[in-house]
Amino acid sequence: MSPSRRPIQPVLFHQLQGLYVAGDVLCAVDCARALPEYRHVFFINHDGGFSPELQKQLEKQGISIRRKAIVTEDDVSPQLRGVLYHCVGHDDRFRGEYVRFRKEPPGVVLCAWVHTPGLCGARIERYNHLRDRGISRLVFASSFSLHNTPGLDPQSFESCSIIHPRVDTDHYGSVRRADEGLFRIGRWSRGDDSKYSDDFLDLLESIDIPKAEFLCMGIPGKFRGVELPPRVRFLENGELPVEKLLARLDVLIFKTDETSWHEGWCRTVTEAMAAGVVPVVENRGGLVDQVIHGHNGFLCESNEEFKHYCELLYREPERRMRMSANARAFASRNLSLKQLRTDLLRLFEPQASRRLNFGYEPDIQPGYLNFSTQQLPGFDVAASVDPFNPRLPFDDDSFDEILAFHVIEHMAHKVQIIEELWRIARHNAVIRIRLPDRHHDDAYRNPTHLSYWDVDSIDFFVPGHQRSHAQARFGLLRKDTDGQEITWELLALRHRRT
Repeated sequence: MSPSRRPIQPVLFHQLQGLYVAGDVLCAVDCARALPEYRHVFFINHDGGFSPELQKQLEKQGISIRRKAIVTEDDVSPQLRGVLYHCVGHDDRFRGEYVRFRKEPPGVVLCAWVHTPGLCGARIERYNHLRDRGISRLVFASSFSLHNTPGLDPQSFESCSIIHPRVDTDHYGSVRRADEGLFRIGRWSRGDDSKYSDDFLDLLESIDIPKAEFLCMGIPGKFRGVELPPRVRFLENGELPVEKLLARLDVLIFKTDETSWHEGWCRTVTEAMAAGVVPVVENRGGLVDQVIHGHNGFLCESNEEFKHYCELLYREPERRMRMSANARAFASRNLSLKQLRTDLLRLFEPQASRRLNFGYEPDIQPGYLNFSTQQLPGFDVAASVDPFNPRLPFDDDSFDEILAFHVIEHMAHKVQIIEELWRIARHNAVIRIRLPDRHHDDAYRNPTHLSYWDVDSIDFFVPGHQRSHAQARFGLLRKDTDGQEITWELLALRHRRT
């Protein structure tokens, strides 16, 4: 009997612009932790800011490093499963030099993960070179990155998804607040000027909390040599382990320079939430994908709101404890390495998709489970749905794609029917909806229409809409109208409140 063969270990290449301790690089490290059965190789364009501590961490994880290297067709082997390009894109010297492929090799997934969105103040990055480099899949770090990256048309790629960077929530979840008799507000970030608003010190000084202390790690150049307000301390980046800093904070405050920076995703906030520190942050960028206003943190439009919510959390300790627990639970459920693993496996080891055609008229779609609320010939499933209390006869997380063409206008409860479509959709499921535009006569002429929609109605379900109390959250792939018919293409974001 011949000896059993050991299975070939699949390989995943990570192409990085540079190797330094920043969110996109740490995200690549977390990918390696989430997929330990893969052999991970980091290709690095340049070595600027190479951290010895990070190198030790990589070596400990068994990650191979190729310096000043770019993945090409010559690196393809039977073991190669995929290439993940961690795109930052604001270094003109290497723009476009992530990818040397011109065609995706058979059996290899070429995927660009756009960490930095196109809208970063004066930095208008364009990633249109990816279309000519064999890339088949796009991944965005947040709905904000998806909506604000010029030069990328999701329709021209095989698939598009949102994969939020994740952290070791078990590790940060073990952090507990050290009782020192002080109410402490703080933050940590790399000491870039753009990471702090010019009025950040004025904001801290305006917060009226007795015996409060403000502790920040990462000193921007514009604050060096400046006399700090009373009770404000700045530490050099890395002077204190992040876990020890978080154990001393009650609130994380985050406000950047709006003219030069929008966070595509903020790892600092993710870590704080996992540690039970309540975030009070600006209402823009990828922050709105993490913070559900009033549930696990607060989204702020002005300094007055920052001040109000910080003081509110001080005055109402029960509210703070409740939101702290919500933040931990949200991070554990949605932002852990386990969820990252699930998303990556769907990307690099896709399985057969389950697709639903939710039709009101006899429109049969081959390859879909065809469902109608009426007994129509050719449909696989028929079930009545109460238009005033719509419930769809499917389990949570059932479908990878859903078509709903000219059906939701027959439902009276607008929020509930959208939430039902979201409920039965998996994370990153594509939902395609067509419906009459309320500005056209046909919307009112049909007596079976029970609801009327505007092309912008879907904005109510996009992260960051403070007036929305719906659970459903979507990234927008497409939103347009010809005046008669509205078309939406959505990515379902599986963030649930607890």
